[in-house]
Amino acid sequence: MYYLKQNVLGQVPKIELTEKEFLEIKNAKKTLRCALAIEEKFEILLSNLKELEVEIADETSSNQALMSTSYTGSFSFRILLERRLANLLTSTKTYVDQVPSNVRDSFVESTGILEDVKKYFCDAYDSSIDYRIMEMLRNHVQHNGIAIHSVQHNLKRTENGMKNEVLALSKKSELVQNRKNKKTTLNEIPDSINLLSSCQEYVSKLAEVHRKIRDKVEPNTLQARLVFENAIARYKQLGGDPLGLNAFHDKKAIVS
Repeated sequence: MYYLKQNVLGQVPKIELTEKEFLEIKNAKKTLRCALAIEEKFEILLSNLKELEVEIADETSSNQALMSTSYTGSFSFRILLERRLANLLTSTKTYVDQVPSNVRDSFVESTGILEDVKKYFCDAYDSSIDYRIMEMLRNHVQHNGIAIHSVQHNLKRTENGMKNEVLALSKKSELVQNRKNKKTTLNEIPDSINLLSSCQEYVSKLAEVHRKIRDKVEPNTLQARLVFENAIARYKQLGGDPLGLNAFHDKKAIVS
């Protein structure tokens, strides 16, 4: 027996479901959970990029940026940026590794879905040197050493006058010491890599992938929402409260 009711004690309305209706609700729940997981992972990596940008912007705008001669202060700032970068690279790794499976699992019929989504990432990798740099740096940070080898405070002349500039740099001379870093990528990179610029381009490419993923899952996600909305509407028509509403198979709650 399949039915829909609040998962609470006491007498509440109950709607009998067909097996087809029950499975539709069960599959809709899985679809919506996967869609949420995809968006959560993307939001986390965006937030980590923003934190890195804010730290550099704050240092750039500080009047003390060019006047500080404190080794401790410079060291602490570089380590702070290293932490922010590590957080970003960890979240991008999570996104790249887990989202293809999330997309596949959001479909009842998933043939070819995983391969399609993995190709989105491969195309982004092939199209951007910054994407390849950041993928290499992520492996480097995870298995070998730090990525930020220098932080420079510069004074630039612009049309609006002198402007502070703070650059977090990765040095090719340091990266080549790690034999596991891809030689093809090392051959492409300049002697110094502006990490903020590369991070921004990397996330921009991931954003392009994310838009493709949204387009792919959107019809499925909208249909899943409609299934949930219809079930809630049916329950409300009986005077039921949808808070804690579940679909049950015998005495086992499957969907909430």
